[in-house]
Amino acid sequence: MKKKVLTRRKFLGATAGTVAAAGLKSLPLAREDEDLLAAEPEEEIRLAVIGTGRRGQDHLVALGYLDKTSKLAKRKRKPGGYPLEPGQRCVAVCDPFKTSLDEGARQVRAVLGEVAAYSDYRDMLDREDLDAVIIATPDHLHTPIALAAIKKGCDVFVEKSISNNLAETFELEAALEKHGRILQAGFQSRQSYIHKQAANVLRDGHIGKVHMVEYFMHRNGEAGAWVFPEEKDGGPARDLIDWDVFLGDAPKVPYTPKRYFGWRCYWDYSTGISGDIMTHLLDAMSGLLGVGVPSSVMASGGIYYWKDGRETPDQFNVLLEYPDQDLSICFLSTLNNSFHKSATRIMGEDGTIELDWRLMVMPDRFSKKYAKQIKSGAMHPHNPFIDVMDSAAGLVVNAAPSQLWLGGMGATLTTREDGEIRDTTLLHHQNFLKCIRTREQPAASFAEALPVTIAAHMATVSYREGRRVRWDAEKRQII
Repeated sequence: MKKKVLTRRKFLGATAGTVAAAGLKSLPLAREDEDLLAAEPEEEIRLAVIGTGRRGQDHLVALGYLDKTSKLAKRKRKPGGYPLEPGQRCVAVCDPFKTSLDEGARQVRAVLGEVAAYSDYRDMLDREDLDAVIIATPDHLHTPIALAAIKKGCDVFVEKSISNNLAETFELEAALEKHGRILQAGFQSRQSYIHKQAANVLRDGHIGKVHMVEYFMHRNGEAGAWVFPEEKDGGPARDLIDWDVFLGDAPKVPYTPKRYFGWRCYWDYSTGISGDIMTHLLDAMSGLLGVGVPSSVMASGGIYYWKDGRETPDQFNVLLEYPDQDLSICFLSTLNNSFHKSATRIMGEDGTIELDWRLMVMPDRFSKKYAKQIKSGAMHPHNPFIDVMDSAAGLVVNAAPSQLWLGGMGATLTTREDGEIRDTTLLHHQNFLKCIRTREQPAASFAEALPVTIAAHMATVSYREGRRVRWDAEKRQII
């Protein structure tokens, strides 16, 4: 089929929805992005999914590709199921591991009857009918695949981190500008109900000027530390994996299952915790506080528990400074304890936001804004005066994100304004598909992902070189 031209089409907008106040009349809740609820598309967008392992299968299922008789379907549990997203068609899947490739193809064929399957993304990109690709591979392949797809005229959805080093980041920037393509980074928390409520709290000045953000994400167990079942007992036979495709431009080393399935543990293929976990916090703060590239970053930590030959740390502590905003961000992560798992504290002069699946806002005991209410007893520093729970939390709050991901449930659910529980991965794809048609920039565009990505690379360099690093904005270099 001749490739469709999807630029500059007229897009039919959706009608706006309304938001209920959930009993908090003093706090206007965020409007859902009505652009996500797009009208029926003019033409089908032809997609390919590159990387059909766990996260790639999440993408397929979110778009409605699921064989109801498969083991994947037994693990995937969501009210309402997974209806096929209109206006798109998955025409190809790609993965160098035959088992993952077959599983991805099975999900699509169960819905559409056919899909082309490739072990090498370069062969797949020789097709003339692709409009966009979804890239869910190890990090070191994100930029090479995205560059190849962009040069072929495709828009790209790229999981984080969108690059594995700073040089790749700017290669990607140049290619997008030259070829006029769109990139959506895999920061689906941009679609989160709770994050939208936090944006309202900040916008309305409930906590005053923010000077400190604390964030921690802790995990335990093998899944949380990137030790997967497939790598055990010798792993899959070598002939089931196209090892050369996996390596790409990385150093040539012999096949080992640990490197293939536990790729996040090795610098050749990953930025470890900085790119895989910390970027989610930084993207949230980019959206909530408008932070850009930090002036300086200091990272420390080490391999303190998982002494299994890995290179990336299992304990990671980062301090990011934004002096132009009078702001510091502190990030902590360990992979050997999951108490309280994760939370963000946004600390202002008048109060603090505590954010996970629940949004709580507490007044500061020395706040001038709330001095009268605290003195009268109407407010107490330990009691939230705003308290909102995402009802989707009931499905996921008792398990770590990595455990949910391994179980096929995902930790990416959120609640829409009408009370419906939705997958933020699907909402993120709906935003991407809409922007393919309108040529608008998506929610997590390259411009939005750029400062987050630079900050992650600064943290990686700081940790590996054992020093505080700074950002030279004029030269666009880490110094």
